[in-house]
Formats: sequence, structure tokens, C-alpha cells
Amino acid sequence: MIKHKKYSLTQRDKNVLKATIDEFITSNQPVGSKLLKEQYTFKFSPATIRKILSKLESYNLLTHIYTSSGRTPTNQGYRYYVDRFDSELSSHLIQEYKSHFKNLESISSNVELLMESTATLLSKLTKLFGLVMISGYEKSILIDIELVHISSDRVLVILVLESGLIKNIVLNLKCDIKKRDFNKITNLLKDKLLGLTLNDINNTIKGRLKESDIFHHEIVQILIEHPSINETKIEKPAIYTSHIHELLKQPEFQEASVIRKTLEALDSKQFQSCFSSFNDENGITLIGDEHEFDLMDHCSIVSSPFKGEQLMGQLAIVGPTRIPYHKIKNTLNYLAEVISCVC
Repeated sequence: MIKHKKYSLTQRDKNVLKATIDEFITSNQPVGSKLLKEQYTFKFSPATIRKILSKLESYNLLTHIYTSSGRTPTNQGYRYYVDRFDSELSSHLIQEYKSHFKNLESISSNVELLMESTATLLSKLTKLFGLVMISGYEKSILIDIELVHISSDRVLVILVLESGLIKNIVLNLKCDIKKRDFNKITNLLKDKLLGLTLNDINNTIKGRLKESDIFHHEIVQILIEHPSINETKIEKPAIYTSHIHELLKQPEFQEASVIRKTLEALDSKQFQSCFSSFNDENGITLIGDEHEFDLMDHCSIVSSPFKGEQLMGQLAIVGPTRIPYHKIKNTLNYLAEVISCVC
């Protein structure tokens, strides 16, 4: 739970704070009073700006490395910036995004390719690490099922869902399967299961197949008891990610120790669990240690939800705490609208 602190700031204080954080996000350099006076044409003097900067630092919204250096935002400063300020995407950016998003519509029938491409596009647009999580596919309707003989003792069950997702289940058998039984079981499964949701299949598969003369066949019994079929709990969300090379170009990720820490974090089950728990209808912005995941305390996570006819989920990026939060949030929201229309 993020605790929002209250500050006694005048409008002038807020203007200086926003300008300082905007400038630092752009330049990645400490921001001083002289630069603020020149770049943002404040009507008050540099001495007044210095006084305001000191006030903002006393609230722990800004900090500095040494006495005569400029200021940099703290995580609390970024939190205030995210909560109290806003901006919109420029018409130029919207037009640029539209040209990218047209490509997504052309592959909308292949959900996995769509989600992988979306994660990659997020990374390309933001120069950060992109993620897409889809959930709710346990409500998808089964439209086809096929059994493929992998080896003498292994069978691949392919479930094709109306949403465009394909779910694969490998069954490890104890004996060889006759081709005649193989075809018979395939036809039985199609007859009994097509048109059902994964939830329906999970809850009723045993009863639907029980009266069949091949109910006790090894394939049928192993399939019924398989965790992917037998679990009645909601399916774990599927997560798709971009490559990490865009993120590693950021100046905050140039040290080997930081790179190792970041790679370990993104590959961990704890991070995937953290991301999977995102279900806020307005999306989530977590800054630094707000997500209580020590390996990611040098990063921020911004997410936005989407909900189409067949699928729902979250789009997200991971980056350093020095990111253009409003631009990224607006980009995620815009892309979420596109994905909601095509899936």
C-alpha cells in the first residue's frame, strides 16, 4: 500500500519541483537554480529558486550529492510528480504510434505473436523493458483439440481456444498406444469438450467422459488427472516480455553489479508473481522500493490494463526511477485501447 504524504507547497513551489524533475528526467544531470532560471523563464530570481529548492529538499522531495551541486529527485519526489502533475501525448506522437499499431492489427488472430510483438513494441517506443500479461483465458472456449504422437510413450494434446491462444499438454504414458485407439480418443474428446470453456472442462471433464467405453484408457485417465486439466483454480497469467537490451542502454544500468541485479530480478518468480498481482483497473505505478521487492528497488514499474472480447490483462514497462512517467503512462493507456479492440 502506497502512503501518500501531504506537503505545504505553494503553486510556485510546485512549478519549481515539476521543472526540476522534468529537467532531470531529460538530462540525467543535477539541476541548479541558474539552469532553471534560464530554461524555464521563472519571473523570480535565482536566489528565490535556491530558497524553494532548499524547501523542497527539506520535505525530501529533492536531494543533492554535495553542497554546491544541483538537485535530483528522490523517490518521494517522483511519487509527488506522478500523483500531482499530468500531461498528454502530443498529436505528433499519436500519429507516430498509429503507424506502429497498424502492424498489431494484422497479426491479431495469432494471440501469442500479438502479445510478443506488443511487448517488443513497448520496449521500442519507451526504450525500456516491455511486458504483457494476459489473464482470464480460462474463460476461453475450446474450438479444436488434437493429439500428436511425440514418441512411443508420450502424447502432445493441443487445445485451440477461440481467443487465439493454443494450450499444449504433454502426457507421459506407460505403454504404447494403438493408432485405432488414438483416433477414437481424439474423436471422443472433440465430441465431449468442444464448445466448452477451460473452466467448464476443468470442472466437468471426468463426468463428461465417464460413460465412454474408453474412459479407463491410459490416455484418458492421465489427461483427466493432469494438473493443467484437473486444477479448478484460475489459470496462472501468461507473461510475454521484450528483450532487455533497450533497458540496458539506460545510463543507470551501465555498472556490472546493477546489470546482474536487474537480470536476476526480471528472471525471478517473485517478480513474475508481483507483476501477476497487478489488477488495478486504472493501472499501477510503483517507484523504487514501493513494490517491496529488494532486487528491483532501483527500478520503477508502470502498468495499464486492457480488456478485449476474448482476453484481458496488463501492459507494463520496467525502467530506472528516472523515467518520463506521464508520457509512459499515456503511451501504455493508448496501446491498451488498441489491444482491447483487437483481442
